[in-house]
Amino acid sequence: MLTAKQTNRLTAYENLDTVLQDEADVYKDDEGMQEIATGLHEHLTVLKPLRKAGVRPRKGGAREDKATAKQFLADVGGEIAGDLFSFGSKINSSTLKAEADYAPADLVKLRGTRLLDISEHLYDLAGTHATAMGKLAISDARRTEFRTAIDDFSGKKNVGRQQSGAGQATSLNTGKRFALIAELLEDRFQRALRKYKRSHPDFYARVTAAREVIDLPGSNPGPGPADDKPQA
Repeated sequence: MLTAKQTNRLTAYENLDTVLQDEADVYKDDEGMQEIATGLHEHLTVLKPLRKAGVRPRKGGAREDKATAKQFLADVGGEIAGDLFSFGSKINSSTLKAEADYAPADLVKLRGTRLLDISEHLYDLAGTHATAMGKLAISDARRTEFRTAIDDFSGKKNVGRQQSGAGQATSLNTGKRFALIAELLEDRFQRALRKYKRSHPDFYARVTAAREVIDLPGSNPGPGPADDKPQA
């Protein structure tokens, strides 16, 4: 079953999918947009049947547990990032400083899949620079704690980088699938769409309108269409 908010978002995604399928000729030479459209359509093929099960009531337990795990990951990741940034300053590495420029407050605000990506990268950096850091090295115990925090938040052991697009496993849970769609649209689609604002303004307008989330009673307000801004 879906929450009211998920039902609203599903409707917006279906509207967008309809426009993309109906007007595929507009982007027939754009392989990137084709991949995005295919990925969205495959996700919706799995999600649409869930609408028939009705809307489930909101429950706080699982959400609160996830929020706690997210905050812990942000705290541990921020500590690791702080040490990496400090070492980057010591060796005058602007690259390392940029890669590790995250405080706990920054991390906890990120979407789940983005937080996992950054955490995995920070974890890899901690291992890569361990020898060079010498006495400043992040201990094995702290790396183990970080690894555990990543796995706990992701909901599975040894999680890899999250992927979005075509070919997603149908066994993904509903929340993860909605998160992957949102990431697909925000990280890839919204940017790939920019060029169509001038070349195909009608298509751009229809796509932008299709992404508007119309909220039903009992759901949180969703964002409306805006030029080049993340939406549902």
